Amino acid sequence: MAKSKPIGVRFDLEKLELIKKEQRLDTPQAVLNYLMDNYQAKAPAGHKEKKLAPAPAKKEKIPPPGLKGIDLAIWKAENETKK
Repeated sequence: MAKSKPIGVRFDLEKLELIKKEQRLDTPQAVLNYLMDNYQAKAPAGHKEKKLAPAPAKKEKIPPPGLKGIDLAIWKAENETKK
């Protein structure tokens, strides 16, 4: 992995030491790598590619084909938009 520009990060020292001791890690970077690997393994499916739910179907404003006469008039009256 390529090195990047160093940035400052604050760790809770007690938690950092606990993880270092339990996992036998030497450096804060090793702890961070361990945590990221563990996070990615347990991340919910689809976490990386967030998908949007389809929009709810809009009420159809066009009468169904084949409506004629009184049926068409009833459909129009029931589906008239209020302004």
